[in-house]
Formats: sequence, C-alpha cells, structure tokens
Amino acid sequence: MPEQPTIGRTLPQNTSVPRVQRKMPAPFTRPSITIGGDPAAPKRAWRRILACNVEPGDTVAGFGRVDHVDDTIAGVGQWNTMLRRDEDDQVTSTVYSATDVVFAFTTTGPRPA
Repeated sequence: MPEQPTIGRTLPQNTSVPRVQRKMPAPFTRPSITIGGDPAAPKRAWRRILACNVEPGDTVAGFGRVDHVDDTIAGVGQWNTMLRRDEDDQVTSTVYSATDVVFAFTTTGPRPA
C-alpha cells in the first residue's frame, strides 16, 4: 500500500510553499479642510497692470468696481480701453489708452512678492 501524503511532512520537489506575511495597515490620517481654498489658485491683490488687462469684477483705484470692459480702436496701432460701471441707474465710464498703467485689485498680472 502506497504511503498517503500527510500535512507537515515534505512536499514533492519543485513545489513552492505559500508564505503568509502580515501587512501593516496605512497610518491613520485625519481628513482636513483648508479654508483658504486651492493654494494654486491666483489670489486677488492690488497690482499695477495695463488698462487693457483689466477684467470685469476688478476694482480700479479712483474708479471703483468694473462691470464692463470695452476695447476700441482709436487709430492706427492705437487701442483705447473703456471701463464702465452701472450704479443706481447711472453709467460711469472712463477711457484709458491700452498702454496706461492702472492700480487694480485683481487676479491678473504677476503675484506680489
């Protein structure tokens, strides 16, 4: 009668034995919320920018909050930028040359240091 294989004895040649390794769980991390929002998003700040780069929603010193920006051709190679705001059924507008520098509270332009 042939011998029956038993558990705990030798296995036939070229047979690999499965290994059980303990896997350590990942360390606990508490979920967090940043109040400042996305750190990569551009922040609004007072910057000196060209009048042609002003966008609706920006605030320009000496003018106020800009509702509309219209770029028009003033002549050959010349552009004018008209900033408008609508308040209390009144429209206020100011015309700048596109190369004029304005001081604006905006996300446009380089970040301040």
